[in-house]
Amino acid sequence: MNKTLDTTSDILSENYISLLPNYISPSTLLIADRLPCHAAKIKSVAIKSILKKLKRETWVEGLYAREKDLTKIRRYKNTDGNYKNDFNENQFLTWIKAIEDNTAICEMENIKIGKGIFIPPQKKLSKGVFIPSSGIIKLDPTKKELETENHCSALQDLNSPKKTIYGFINPETKGGMLDLINHAPNLDELENFKFKNPAVKKMVATANLQSAIKFYNGYAIMGVEVIQDINGGEYGKQLLWSYAQPDEYLPHHPFILNNSILSLFDNRNEHNGETIDVNNYSLREINIFLDTGKTILLKVACLTRWELMEGDPESKLVFSIEDPYLSTQSKAIQSPIYYGYLQTYLKKNPAADRVIIKILA
Repeated sequence: MNKTLDTTSDILSENYISLLPNYISPSTLLIADRLPCHAAKIKSVAIKSILKKLKRETWVEGLYAREKDLTKIRRYKNTDGNYKNDFNENQFLTWIKAIEDNTAICEMENIKIGKGIFIPPQKKLSKGVFIPSSGIIKLDPTKKELETENHCSALQDLNSPKKTIYGFINPETKGGMLDLINHAPNLDELENFKFKNPAVKKMVATANLQSAIKFYNGYAIMGVEVIQDINGGEYGKQLLWSYAQPDEYLPHHPFILNNSILSLFDNRNEHNGETIDVNNYSLREINIFLDTGKTILLKVACLTRWELMEGDPESKLVFSIEDPYLSTQSKAIQSPIYYGYLQTYLKKNPAADRVIIKILA
């Protein structure tokens, strides 16, 4: 592939330092104005034209820090004192070539979704290919920035107990493919949905990429890894990654602008990348009841299954019941229901829509 834009000089001119191996950005990328399954003509287009559409200055699978911030970026060592390394420069360049040669940026049928990344027909992306999070690191983000910045990846302190976020990676001006990859649930997360027709569940595309952190020169590089070989086949195949929160599937959520909610995608060959009608599914809700020994069960909560399963096992719901042995009923007993208990129950009973907890006298 012809390459003309020297990423190294472009970045260093603005006092950015690369945390990944430097390479020459591509002069062209594959692009299509529709889905491959809709007979799209996938063609090689000059990178300048693509950048203009994306409103981006540079296309690069790289991670950059401002020179003044470099000493603040966490680095991690092995027990022998050497910096951690999961790959070398040659391996990185092999991944980059595989990504550039075997993926295409395609317009989605739903204009609100925008673009997606596809393996074109007759091409393949092999198991183990790593797509790094790319962009410029912004340290010490404000709460507002964390809540409102789009397409950014978190930079975490992996040595802190709760993996504290101390920065984020913004691909707005300099970035690559990762932020164009659309969301899909993992296979086991389909249990978090309720389908009107079981046949629809079989159509749903699930994630073919998994989150991964790989180390280079001690730096933790967040990205996604190909789970199994992805073949474009006759109609192309969309790259998908599970990264969203459950409330992003809910309409009329206060933080979702213009009612732009996440959708499930069709995985059938002739329909790959099309969205599935939202009227065919909903998020499964779990009702939680207490059995206090009375005739009627006491309903104490209703949460989406996804919210429960992705929550911290140490998180808890606190409920109150009156002590029947007190002379007055003004005082209540508060008891917790830990998410970890609910998660264990729902894993054993994936079809359950309710959890009944017996309160011992």
